[in-house]
Amino acid sequence: MLNKDGLKKLTETISAHSPEKYSIILIFPIAALIAGFLIWNVYLYSLGFIENDLIRSRFVLTGIIFFLISYILIYFLRYAIRSFITSLKILFRINELNVTEKKNFPLLKYFMLSVVWLLVYSIFLFPVLPLFIGGGQPRSMSLLANDENIKILNSLNISLATGGTHQTENVCVAYESAENIIIMRPDRVLSLKKSLIDGFGSLPGKRAEFEQECVRFASTWAKQGSFFGIIQNLLALYNLFLAGHFGLPDNAEMKLPF
Repeated sequence: MLNKDGLKKLTETISAHSPEKYSIILIFPIAALIAGFLIWNVYLYSLGFIENDLIRSRFVLTGIIFFLISYILIYFLRYAIRSFITSLKILFRINELNVTEKKNFPLLKYFMLSVVWLLVYSIFLFPVLPLFIGGGQPRSMSLLANDENIKILNSLNISLATGGTHQTENVCVAYESAENIIIMRPDRVLSLKKSLIDGFGSLPGKRAEFEQECVRFASTWAKQGSFFGIIQNLLALYNLFLAGHFGLPDNAEMKLPF
């Protein structure tokens, strides 16, 4: 049995190693999962799709890389700003500037900046980062399918590989879930049921060459999709404003304000 000293040591050990001491370590994987989920959804929404499955390991890696890049960016940005202000003080002999002075910066402003940064990251940086480090860069793969399904793929302008009867040319696979895969083409983005596909093919040399084209597709589609998504939301708000103030009927034609 434990004596008084032993019980005291046990209590101190439990207190020292309680979850409260490691709350950040416990919260970080959850925060990374949520951040990765949001980044993937912003990216996929710009392509015209939404992912509803939250528990995916790739989301955790995406969130970790996002936090790491954000930390590095903030660190160097603060260093650059301080160096710039210090240079101004030396150049113009300004002693009133205090770079260490803390300004009032409400939590709401931090939140808004975080949202804007997440959107910018998801649209402009995420599509060009390699998949194996948590990015959204598409993979260059060929699709394998049976006679019936290969005809469906051909009807979607996905041609057969040279000398292949059940294998397509290389395509850009932007995302793969348990049920669907999202494929980027020069003129469209497709979401296909995985039941249409029996497997994937890969040639390392040609894959590496074609993936550069896939990166261009991803960057272009993400920027275009986000731009027109913003226009669409602004148009919806504008027409909602008109309907509320001028009593427009529900079936009134929606028009741009310019």
